[in-house]
Amino acid sequence: MDKKTMVVVTFGLIIILSCVAGIKAKGASNRLNDISNDYYKAIEQSYVKSVRDKLDERGYNNAGISLTKVVDEAGAFEYTVAIHHRRIDRMDEFQRQQLSDIITVDKVAVDGSSICVEYIEY
Repeated sequence: MDKKTMVVVTFGLIIILSCVAGIKAKGASNRLNDISNDYYKAIEQSYVKSVRDKLDERGYNNAGISLTKVVDEAGAFEYTVAIHHRRIDRMDEFQRQQLSDIITVDKVAVDGSSICVEYIEY
């Protein structure tokens, strides 16, 4: 094999190995993200269940509950719990604030996170 062919083959092998290594590294990173996402998803589902249990205890069965998350530039999570129930629609602002205080006693177990409660009217 001449010198020129040897250089081309070597260069080609380096490119192929670099691509394979990059794909493997990206795959490992994606797996770590999946594990992290699964962790937060479990915490968030547990929090929604806690909110649902507290509402059920107070007679607001079958309330609609949704939890949304926004990640700010610093990486902190800002959660919004949106709740709708016909009986909550009839509450005054003071009663809603009392209910919000009860709901937010248990925070989402994520460091640096904040929670806002919104009541959606029918």
